[in-house]
Amino acid sequence: MNFDCTRLPGGHTSAFGALRQRHRMNAKAFSMVAAALFLCSCASSPPDEPLPPEPPNKAHYDTLAACGAVVCDGFAQRIEGGSPFSTSGLACIVEAMRDRKPGMYQIALNHTWSNGADDAKHLIMIGASGDVRIGTHRYSYGSENAGGKDSWDPTRHCSLAMPSFFDACLAAVKMGEGQDTTDETWGCVFPESALSTLEMPWFENCEDQAPICE
Repeated sequence: MNFDCTRLPGGHTSAFGALRQRHRMNAKAFSMVAAALFLCSCASSPPDEPLPPEPPNKAHYDTLAACGAVVCDGFAQRIEGGSPFSTSGLACIVEAMRDRKPGMYQIALNHTWSNGADDAKHLIMIGASGDVRIGTHRYSYGSENAGGKDSWDPTRHCSLAMPSFFDACLAAVKMGEGQDTTDETWGCVFPESALSTLEMPWFENCEDQAPICE
């Protein structure tokens, strides 16, 4: 039986009922019409659009983030050409790095200028061994990407710098934060040489590795 989808008065459902009532179809004919109507309905529905692929490395970042609540949250910002501007919440994080205190820590480094900004949010999980696992979420916007762009670095497994490095850094941090942050603090947290990478000079012997909750 041929069935023309374009000649169904009143829509599929009403035509379906009308045909059955008018012609008193037997079960076989009724089933054939039902199948034809189903195919017509499927043919007239637009196909589902495939979901966009997940950004590279995001799943590993999310896995690391689920390993535990953030204990300390720090921030450091440079502006216009790299000029030091402000910091907050650094003492807790630097002290934890020095003492290899297990837990999840977060620090965001930001470089802002007149028509854009780069931002890197680092999740740092210190394990029982004293090693760290790091995930980094980056966001940038400017004249070339006004809508903003997110990206995620591969998660890493690293060793921490020597405790003496963090001891000196902690002493500098305690001398002042905000806009009173010392040059020594900038040097050990967000040196000017890191404007392009937005990385802290805290880690050694890093290798890309999928996260493991410790």
